[in-house]
Amino acid sequence: MTGALQYEIGNATKCLKAGYSHVAVICDDAGKLQRIKAAISESVEATQVDRLGFYSTPEFIAWLRDQAPLHAPAAPEQEMRRGYRVKRTAVPLSEDERKQREDAILKTVTDAVKKSQRKR
Repeated sequence: MTGALQYEIGNATKCLKAGYSHVAVICDDAGKLQRIKAAISESVEATQVDRLGFYSTPEFIAWLRDQAPLHAPAAPEQEMRRGYRVKRTAVPLSEDERKQREDAILKTVTDAVKKSQRKR
């Protein structure tokens, strides 16, 4: 097992132990992604494998789109944060505005992933 695989196993294990409901492993090299998937799947408990997702960048963007709520939840009027009462309001967005914001966020994520891949 190479050092890079051990590093990826460590990252995925760390996220699973931290309690994340879904851990995404993203790699655009299909062969490398399969090696990472096999190594991580062997290293974690069988009950945790369903919390893992292995994606190429386009697959991950598609998965993010599928996870987006159809309607943004209404913001609570008042909540407690570190002992302080916090009031906040949210401006309801039209479906077009919500879609534009969602697309902008997904573009930012995509650009960041591509930029980090170019540095390697």
